[in-house]
Formats: sequence, structure tokens, C-alpha cells
Amino acid sequence: STPAQRALVGGQGGGRVWLFLHTDDFAAEHARLSACGVRFEESPRDEPYGRVAVFVDCWGNRWDLVQPSGAAA
Repeated sequence: STPAQRALVGGQGGGRVWLFLHTDDFAAEHARLSACGVRFEESPRDEPYGRVAVFVDCWGNRWDLVQPSGAAA
């Protein structure tokens, strides 16, 4: 990779969530990621589409951890 390419890492989403990690067990996955040191930007919340919380990876990318509505609890 070039320096210009490396400078773009973490900025592809323009500061917005653009990656999504779907789970069937939100509570377990949130606990597992938290125990591994993942930094969540907010507490979990319920939306019409499901349960969600935003986290940031080690490159600065923002992700949604999401359990879609209707998935097993």
C-alpha cells in the first residue's frame, strides 16, 4: 500500500456507520465484544428495525452491532 492509501483507512465512511455486524444474540455478542476491549460509542438502543449499538474498530471505522427485529432473543 502507498502512504495515500494508508491515510484513507478509517475514513471510508466519512464519519458515519457504514459497516454492519448482524447477530442473533445481541446481549451475548455485546458482552463478548466489550470483554475484548471493543469501544462502544453508546449504550444499546431499540429501533424499529432491531436492537443496535455503534462501535469503533481499531482503524476508526464505525460499525452497527445489530440484532434485527424478529431474530431470536
